[in-house]
Amino acid sequence: MWELSVIGNLAIALPYFAISYFVARGLIKSGQLVSNPLALGTGLIFFSCGMGHLLHAEHMAFGGEQYRAAADMHMTLWDASTAAIAIWYLSMRRRYVQLLHSPAMFEDHTRVAAEAAARHAAEHDPLTGLLNRQALTGGVEIALDPQVNSGTCGVLFADLDGFKAVNDRFGHITGDALLIAAAERLRRATRPDDLLARLGGDEFVIFLGGPCTEETAVAIAKRCAELLRAPFNVADELVTLSSSIGIALAQPGEMTASELLHCADLAMYEAKSRGPGRHSLGLTHIPLSRVSETATAGAVRSATFA
Repeated sequence: MWELSVIGNLAIALPYFAISYFVARGLIKSGQLVSNPLALGTGLIFFSCGMGHLLHAEHMAFGGEQYRAAADMHMTLWDASTAAIAIWYLSMRRRYVQLLHSPAMFEDHTRVAAEAAARHAAEHDPLTGLLNRQALTGGVEIALDPQVNSGTCGVLFADLDGFKAVNDRFGHITGDALLIAAAERLRRATRPDDLLARLGGDEFVIFLGGPCTEETAVAIAKRCAELLRAPFNVADELVTLSSSIGIALAQPGEMTASELLHCADLAMYEAKSRGPGRHSLGLTHIPLSRVSETATAGAVRSATFA
């Protein structure tokens, strides 16, 4: 009859292992493997029961006649111990039934992924995958907090010269492909701590993270211009564009994120007004209410890219 005992124990062990597997799988997918000890303990109890019956089957099959009687006693003790642990565990957890039926215990992986995708979409440009204006402004605002950062912050505001003509000639689909290619090139010019964003149209912004000097900002602007100046393959034709880049620097606490971005924007338009392929260093340390009037007074340094 020991054969029936082996088969019976194997049959009992399988559901225990299956339940413990699905408990662990649900915890891993929902990210609650550590934060939900109740569900984890439940899974371990079922796993323990499965191991007990599996070992009992092994003992009955390979232990010999003298060992089988002892195996039955061991299995009885194992089940009794496991049952005692389970009773204690459940008695200490009044919310067991509620948590067992709670969606949080086995959170839907699809919903988690959908929420992550929604957060990503809210912070990124749908065409290029770069940060959008909202996410960029938030990052710049944090960097301009004197309690967070003490080094000079820099912003590069880049606009593609001649993009409208290319877009009108080849169509919006080709124009979108050109913007995606331009974004990839700008990524190669940025450093790990920099933030790269597309504000709309053919306007891109790079926030220079970490301590930034005028020389560093100009060097990165030249690198961006060099990468963007290389020909693009558009509709089987080589198209060459230049870029106008405005540069603005500020110390934390001296300007808001909107003021710094606006200053770089004005510097970009100043560079564009002097001809394509130029960069301008905009004003800093000036409140937004005075940026426009002082910028139009000509207090912007402009230069061509070598």
